[in-house]
Amino acid sequence: MDAIEQDSDRLEVGQPVADRQASDRDAPGWQRTGKKGPGFLLLAHCAHLLDERLRVLLKPLGLHAGQARVLHALNRMGKASQRQLADEFNVTPASMSQMTKRLINNGFIEVHSDPDDRRTSILSLTAKGQDLLTRVFAVWDQIDQIIIAEIGADHAEQLFTNSRNLRDALGGRAPGTKPTGVGADE
Repeated sequence: MDAIEQDSDRLEVGQPVADRQASDRDAPGWQRTGKKGPGFLLLAHCAHLLDERLRVLLKPLGLHAGQARVLHALNRMGKASQRQLADEFNVTPASMSQMTKRLINNGFIEVHSDPDDRRTSILSLTAKGQDLLTRVFAVWDQIDQIIIAEIGADHAEQLFTNSRNLRDALGGRAPGTKPTGVGADE
C-alpha cells in the first residue's frame, strides 16, 4: 500500500462518521470462517493514533508518554526504588533508569538513599514534579475528550470500562495497586 492509500485510510478527529470509509473489518478479503478480520488490529491502530496525539500534546511539556506514566506511578506510590518501578512497568531496571534520568536531571524526581540498604536509591516526586503531573493530567483529559467527541460519552465510558476489564484480565494493573487489580484505576 503506498503512502497516498495509507493517508486516505486514516480517520481524522472531527471528520463526520458518515464521511469515513468502511472499516477494515468490512473490507473484502478480511472474511475468515464467518468472522471479519482481527479485532485486535483495530484496537492496536486506535492505540497508535491516540499515542500519536498524546505525543504531540506532551511535547510542549518535554515529556514522552512513558515519563508521564512514571510521574503518575510515583504519585500513586509515594516513593519507590528503580527496581520497584521497573517491576510495575514490566521493564528492566536499566530501562527504567534511562526513563527516569531526565526526570531526575530536570528536578521532577528526587533521589534519596534507602536507609535500610545504601545500595538502593529511592525516588519520589518533587513539588516541581507534582506541578508537571497536574499538567499531564490535563493532557490525559484532552485525550479522553477526543475519544468522547468521536464516539459519544456513553460509548466512551463503555470503552474505558471494557479497557480496564481487559487490562485486568490480561494481568495488568495500575501502578502501586495489588496484583489482583480489583477496582484499580489508571
